[in-house]
Amino acid sequence: MASYTQLPIDSFKSSPLANYIDLANSKLGSKVVAVSDEFFAAASNMLNPKPSVREANKFIETGAWFDGWETRRHNPDHDWAIIQLAFAGSIVGFDIDTAHFTGNHAPVASVDVAFVSSEALEKGGDINYEWKEVLPKVELQPTSKHYFVLDNPDNTPYNFVRINQYPDGGIARFRVYGSIVPIFPEDKNELVDLAYVGNGARVVVSSNDHFSPASNVILPTRGENMGDGWETKRSRTPGHIDYLIVKLGAPGRLERAIFDTLHFRGNFPAQASLEACSSQEENPDNDPAANQEGFWTTISPKQKTAADVEHEWDLTPKDKVFTHVRATLYPDGGFKRLRVYGYRA
Repeated sequence: MASYTQLPIDSFKSSPLANYIDLANSKLGSKVVAVSDEFFAAASNMLNPKPSVREANKFIETGAWFDGWETRRHNPDHDWAIIQLAFAGSIVGFDIDTAHFTGNHAPVASVDVAFVSSEALEKGGDINYEWKEVLPKVELQPTSKHYFVLDNPDNTPYNFVRINQYPDGGIARFRVYGSIVPIFPEDKNELVDLAYVGNGARVVVSSNDHFSPASNVILPTRGENMGDGWETKRSRTPGHIDYLIVKLGAPGRLERAIFDTLHFRGNFPAQASLEACSSQEENPDNDPAANQEGFWTTISPKQKTAADVEHEWDLTPKDKVFTHVRATLYPDGGFKRLRVYGYRA
């Protein structure tokens, strides 16, 4: 039987879940593909990366407006929603958030997972899901987060998740924490974006996420607006810098980078640089050698940036293998995407 540990609400940042990404994030391309009922509010709302909001006096045709998934009353059994993850990944835990649902929250929930091959998906038609329960029935409280860590997560990649609620009600947000299992080309001489979330890259350090999170810079596409890039607060301290560190999806020899300031017109950094290192640590700042001279290698020197443009930078040295890249902003500001193309070692 699946076993789990429920975490205190205020312990997320210090918990194991904080080291993983939300595989169900709609910004990755994850989507709801089937749902038993969404009479009051669409199940797709659960995948919104932004926190749920409440407009107390807002009503629509079906009743009060809720920023989440809400089914109609009196289900004799239970409701469910099936989510197709944008990228298959190993799953370690969940957050089932009932924010703003008070007298209408789902009182009990469970989670199942499945893997469906690309061949089966391409054939279309009815999909034969072989569901595995990973989170048994758990009680949910009104307007609250619920963090669950799986006690014995396997390393099997899954690309479908089903959340069940008993018997009916509302869930505001659903986070599926885990690691993407990348599918790389067989040919290691093929140039790939090693800083792309779909290739297993993760932002492991950010100096400041005041306006928007640094994790946005490795997302698919160039995004829709400034809100899905990374933007730090303004600094008034002389010599200030902001930086983020990306753990590459695989160690590699780096060739070129794209530093994209799309939509950042009055708040792009005055200057930026790229450095790289090789470390066994998830966060290279924790490496015993991190403070030694030469630990970080400049791969693209400090240079001016401009608004609304993809800066293409040639990277050197090209013969050294790196595991992490650090982008530094002088003194602060924001940018949209970071692409780092290289060859897997």
